Amino acid sequence: LRWAGLKYDMLLNALDDGFAAMGRAENLQLRTLNTEYLVVDASYGITYHPFVHIDRMTPDELIAREVVRIGFLRDKFLADLREARKILVFKQKGNLTEAAARALLRRLAAYGPNKLLYVVATDDPKRCGTVDLVDDGLARGFVARFGDYKNLPEHICYADWADICLQADTRLFVAPADPSPTAG
Repeated sequence: LRWAGLKYDMLLNALDDGFAAMGRAENLQLRTLNTEYLVVDASYGITYHPFVHIDRMTPDELIAREVVRIGFLRDKFLADLREARKILVFKQKGNLTEAAARALLRRLAAYGPNKLLYVVATDDPKRCGTVDLVDDGLARGFVARFGDYKNLPEHICYADWADICLQADTRLFVAPADPSPTAG
């Protein structure tokens, strides 16, 4: 799932209750943006774009579709958390603190040994596109800026994002060194 528009505190709540309320018809609200729908899941304050024009589906049809779709995606996301084979990426407007990232990783760890890359904006050009391994399962990536949603896509730092994703994969999934002495 893409948690577009999901605030940090609501993500923690959703992880705590296994996203139990997500995708229920009574929690889904539709809005329009130009000629397309937006869906708001009021249970966690998630807003996302279903990529449906308002003339292609009625509101009732879209709600029915999203109940099935979001239920499937929620279940897949929870299964992915239990498998712990992916890196979860989190960024928010205003940089997340390391303490907040650690709290999020603890919530993710309740499902399995998950990995978290949290992304912060930096003014230091030497840091852009780099990743620090903060702790086991936790990495911090640096980008020059977050996308300005009024000026997408030209405001996104694609190179920084590509670099930190590649580095995070390498750094978070490195096999630990074998501490046992080698027999010789």
